[in-house]
Amino acid sequence: MFSTTRIQYSKLALLVALASFICVGSADAAFVVKFDPNMTTIVSNGTTQTVSVDLLIDYMDDGNPNTLSAYTFNITDPGTGLTFTNPLAADYAWDFGPSLSMDLAGDSQVLSSNFSSGNFVVPEGSTRSLMTLDFVVDGSVIDQTFPLNLSVLNASRNLFTDIESEFSFDAGQFVVTSVPEPSTASVLALGVGLCTLRRRKRSRQTNRHC
Repeated sequence: MFSTTRIQYSKLALLVALASFICVGSADAAFVVKFDPNMTTIVSNGTTQTVSVDLLIDYMDDGNPNTLSAYTFNITDPGTGLTFTNPLAADYAWDFGPSLSMDLAGDSQVLSSNFSSGNFVVPEGSTRSLMTLDFVVDGSVIDQTFPLNLSVLNASRNLFTDIESEFSFDAGQFVVTSVPEPSTASVLALGVGLCTLRRRKRSRQTNRHC
């Protein structure tokens, strides 16, 4: 009897600990960082191209403040043919940065910024642009997909409070294609053309029966 009760208490303690872990884990991600997916596809033309892509940040209401004052991100090298360069400020008056430098390990780049005049505020339910980053695509790249992976090295609020655990990142990809995606206008034009062709066929069949 004693052993059975003890096992039941152990199971209960395990469930409570697991629930606590899940709650803490879900409450950590106050900020979600991602590259704008609407800006990460390019049509190759045989020449070197520079493409500007916004680095976005969303704030998820989890009880944590929606402000940050400094951060350092680690961007994994996407591979041969695609490089990062020239970070530019977006939705904030930057005092120091943003800056882009090579990691000592050589397999990534370090992206950082510091808001010394105050915190960067991300309104709840909104998407702000942290910065615009230029991608240089080599002209030899055709029909290739590059992974876009980023991790948080450090982040702070009010210059002193560490908030690395409040960040998560949505992995993305940069696509270089040789065939442009059909525009809405071209799709509509194709539909109109098919309808016209069907009408002509029907009218010919009607004339033959007559």
